[in-house]
Amino acid sequence: KRTERTERTAMNTFNQRELEALKNENQQLTESRNALQVKMGSLQQEHDELSNVAKDIEVERDFYFNKVVAIEQILKKEENQDTPLLKAIYELLYQTDEEQQ
Repeated sequence: KRTERTERTAMNTFNQRELEALKNENQQLTESRNALQVKMGSLQQEHDELSNVAKDIEVERDFYFNKVVAIEQILKKEENQDTPLLKAIYELLYQTDEEQQ
């Protein structure tokens, strides 16, 4: 009976230690998860802000592109396409990035 009791006590002690280790691990994992959720929330907010900025930039880009297209259409209606002013404007409109520098 003593051996049985001793074995049960040893097993209970082992189980208590194992349970305590699992509780500690669970606590650490919970803290890590909470920290990651906070970081994810912050990153989501930053992503949303950047997405809004990108949309605003696209709207502005489209606005100015449409202006340039409208100007080009007006210029093409001119009878005399050989005037220095029209040539200069066309040169500016069709200039590539490399040519601008």
